[in-house]
Amino acid sequence: MRDKDKRRAAYHRFYTNMKWGHAQNYHLTLDSGVIGIDKCVDIIAALCIESFLKKGRVRAGNTNTKSTFLTSLYGGNFPFHAV
Repeated sequence: MRDKDKRRAAYHRFYTNMKWGHAQNYHLTLDSGVIGIDKCVDIIAALCIESFLKKGRVRAGNTNTKSTFLTSLYGGNFPFHAV
């Protein structure tokens, strides 16, 4: 396992010139062990909805914008419950 991790880190460093696993190299990092999967889904969906609203891909004022957004992404076949 450690050998595989070393190879992944080397591959990542070669192609990105960044150190593998450092949070500052990502746009968003969430610790699902601390805040839970459902909260992570809420945060990611809210950020995506905000981004899509800015681009005019989702209409504001929808009573269930999160569900509408997820349905548009997954065609209603997403592996989690949208509230």
